[in-house]
Amino acid sequence: MAENLQIGLIYGNGELNQSIAEQQLGARLAAAHSREAADSSAASPELIERPISSETDVDGIAVELTAKAGCQVLLGAVNVPVSIAIAKWAEAHGVLYMTANNNVKVHNGRRHVFHIGVPSEVTNQAVADYLASGPGALSVSVLYTADEFQANAAELCVAAIRLHSTPANGQPISDDPAEDRQLIGRIRAAGPSAVYILASDLDRVAALTRIAHDLGGFPPILYARGMVCREFVARVGDLSAGHDFVDLLVRDDRAPAEEKALRQALAQFDAGLVATASHAFGWDGLRLLVSAYEAAGPTAADQVAFLEGLKGHHGATGDLTFTAKDHNGHGPHDPTTISRLEHGQFKVVSTVNRVLA
Repeated sequence: MAENLQIGLIYGNGELNQSIAEQQLGARLAAAHSREAADSSAASPELIERPISSETDVDGIAVELTAKAGCQVLLGAVNVPVSIAIAKWAEAHGVLYMTANNNVKVHNGRRHVFHIGVPSEVTNQAVADYLASGPGALSVSVLYTADEFQANAAELCVAAIRLHSTPANGQPISDDPAEDRQLIGRIRAAGPSAVYILASDLDRVAALTRIAHDLGGFPPILYARGMVCREFVARVGDLSAGHDFVDLLVRDDRAPAEEKALRQALAQFDAGLVATASHAFGWDGLRLLVSAYEAAGPTAADQVAFLEGLKGHHGATGDLTFTAKDHNGHGPHDPTTISRLEHGQFKVVSTVNRVLA
């Protein structure tokens, strides 16, 4: 009979709602898939979920999940400050913790902490390579929300585009939506051959899209990864048809088995859903924890050693490799793809720097 593996999922409450919900669903579907695929000797995962509002709640929730509910490992679907707090707790208590957060402060040399988010440097290099060579852009404007994360990502992207000898500039998006029309008008007047909108607010990006469409004569748009979802398509209708989106799924028969299994599980859950990066992060996070437990047993040190030796694992988010020095599985592997919206469906038009198995 399969051994019961209890996985504690700590999920954010009050922000990043869509991403968190998608990670939760991906993890739930992965747990069900793992149970269905398990033979008599494999671990049968049970997902135990707890919401969290702030980093001050970490100690109580982590103790509840591990000491009271019997969870052997932890999975996080939270913002960076909370994830850092969970990482500190997991390291201090010798519990394996897996999360999508790609901020280096989450791992920070902690042996029990692994993360699978795509580093900003990797994504922005792929975006630069695509914009400079794919569409044959002669110049690029990068629109970004003026928070620390997006401003840093925009700076990295502009620098990477310029390395292709392609002129590029960053344009901050004002906090005031009333200024959006003026911003889009300035971009159109400057005449770049491509625009990259680096923002995660669905409603705001949809509004920018509508303004660009209303003004007419706007260059092709590349949207950030967070816009690859059913909700964005519902907001813009066919206004983004023919435009491109940063993605990390392959979405066809070339995809790894884990991505195919995720897309099949999502279709069975809700046929209208679009598979997203967040779904895939939740799926891979849980599946990696199950693999570590099955291969190494219940001892955290052995689970860590297994993951640190895992190379070229074909996950739903692309290939994953961990080492003792690098606990971000996507550090050596760029999973980026570029999708195009056609008839309400996302179709991959470029795998950029991604190597398909």
